[in-house]
Amino acid sequence: MSVREDMVLAGMRSHVVPRAGSLAMCAAAIAMCAVTGALTASGSSSDNAWLEVIARVLTVAAPIGVGIFALHRPPFERFGALLIIAGSVWFLTTLTTAGDATVYSFGRLAHWGFEPLLMYCLLAFPTGRLESRFDRALVAAAALTVLFAYASATGRSHRHVGLEPDGTGDRGPAERHTRRARRIRSTS
Repeated sequence: MSVREDMVLAGMRSHVVPRAGSLAMCAAAIAMCAVTGALTASGSSSDNAWLEVIARVLTVAAPIGVGIFALHRPPFERFGALLIIAGSVWFLTTLTTAGDATVYSFGRLAHWGFEPLLMYCLLAFPTGRLESRFDRALVAAAALTVLFAYASATGRSHRHVGLEPDGTGDRGPAERHTRRARRIRSTS
């Protein structure tokens, strides 16, 4: 008797993802990693851009890869799905390295949304469910905090709200490129 038959006889449900679904998720993860690497390499002002590319690609690839693996382990299927979602949302946060203002804005929005998702993942480990009422209240409070903080931040200058990691009012690679070009023109 196979493990799957044993589980059915024991009354356990199994929603193991078929291979075609796993292959499609792997292909999507590879595409997300390629985009992350390209955006990071093009937007990095670091002397060690390759190191930044590796780090950002791994932050996308690791949760998605572990999530795909966990989808094939019946007790961890739900948590595996959470990891895939977390890796995908983290991919969206890497859009902040894009030169386009609209794409950059989507990346900033993803940063706001990732924090409650991360809290959900931490509290839901290993079952993928928030077991207690207190855990659900914590995640709800985090989501509401992000929602109200974001709502209060809209309409204000990013510089005053402190959305930029370095606090300079810098809105990403596009603005840095524009400032560099102005400096070059002014010295000519």
